[in-house]
Order: sequence, then structure tokens, then C-alpha cells
Amino acid sequence: MVRMSFNQLKVEDIEKIFYKINENACELLEEAELLYNHEKYARAYLCAHIAFEEFGKLPILYSVALDIHFGKKVNWKKLNKDIRDHQTKISQSYVSMLLILFKFMKVKGYTEFKFSLITNSYDEIMDFLDETNFSYSEAIEELYLDAENQKQINMIPAVADLLNGFKNSSLYADFHDGIFYKPSERIDKDICGFGITLAKIQKKYHQLPDFDKEGFGFNELTQEIEYSNALKQFLESVDELEELQKQK
Repeated sequence: MVRMSFNQLKVEDIEKIFYKINENACELLEEAELLYNHEKYARAYLCAHIAFEEFGKLPILYSVALDIHFGKKVNWKKLNKDIRDHQTKISQSYVSMLLILFKFMKVKGYTEFKFSLITNSYDEIMDFLDETNFSYSEAIEELYLDAENQKQINMIPAVADLLNGFKNSSLYADFHDGIFYKPSERIDKDICGFGITLAKIQKKYHQLPDFDKEGFGFNELTQEIEYSNALKQFLESVDELEELQKQK
């Protein structure tokens, strides 16, 4: 069976692919919650994680669509690699989480980043996304300027490894720290709940621009926008981090 690849697509083609990936992510999240409610935590985590990866494809595709719209050369080979690479998809999705969390922390007056913030402040974060006029370019700029934030940026590859490890543990029986486990012994209710929470925040975040109702809206653009420049700069910085991690 020949695998189709992304090549010489139009913005309209990317939009259709974008919508289907987003819909698939939302369906996976629904299935994760059904499995969670039936206490099938390992498989629920797996569905939530795959949804998280699917959401990670969306910024990549949006950036490519902008390049196509503005007549820039697209590196189709890189797109085909990134869109299928687990580490890249997890990293991109986690980048979106960091943008949300750091903006949320600034508005709410939190000074120390902790993973527990994601679950402990879930309702507040969802309300924040509803109420805030979220600016991607401003969030990226703030992410770079704060030294404490930079520590979390540098941790992106390690976090991607951790989340990918949990994904594998949710599907395969294997050794961990010298002991052989099946998935239901490794993924408990709390780990599963964390994975579902990550995916639910991502779903909310990607619903904000109403792309599913209005399309990308590129026809209204007459020049390259700040969002595009900021997004591409950040995606490139994540690529550099991943390359450095591979060289270690």
C-alpha cells in the first residue's frame, strides 16, 4: 500500500485536512472520556494522548497554509516528516500548553510553574480561555522574555519523551525499572485524568479562532501578519531544541 504524502497542496486542501484532524482529535477525546468513566484508564489515556498529538498537527498545518497563501516556498519533505513524527507532534502540542499556562499565570499572579497547575486550576484555565482575547504573538514574546519560562522551553524535549513513554505504557506490556508491567498496572486514574485534561485544554484552545465555522480567513489578509512571524519563529526554535536533544 502506497502512503500518500503532503505535496503541492492549496490552502483549501490544508483547511479540509485541518478540519478532519481536529474532528478526529475531538472524537478521540470523547472516546477517552467514555473509557475513563468505565475505569479503563490505560486505553483512555491512549486515546487522550493520540488526541493530544493530533492537536499538535494543527499549528504545523496552519503555518504551512500561511506560507502557501503568501507565495512562500514550502518544505514539503519537512512537513511530511513533522506531521508523522511523534516527538514533533507532542512537542508542538505541549508548546501550546505552555503558551496558555504562562499567559494564565501572568494574569492570575502565579509566579512558580508546576505541572499540578494544569489539574488543580483546570476550571480556571478553561474560563480564562473563554474570557481572554488570546494573542498568540504576544504569548510567544512573553515566553521568550522570562528567564523562568526559558527553563520550561528547554524542557520541551524531555517532557515529550515522558509523555511518549506514558503512551507506550498505555498500550504495550513491557519492563519498567526492571519490573514487567501490563498497561493497566502502569496507568492509573490520576495519570489518565492528567492526560485527558491536557487534551481538553487543547481542544478548547483550538476552538477559539472558529476555524471550523469560518475557515482560516486568509482572503482578508493583505500582508504577512505578526502571528505568522511569531508562530514560525517558535516552531523553528522547537525544531532546534529537538535536534540538540537527539545529538546528546
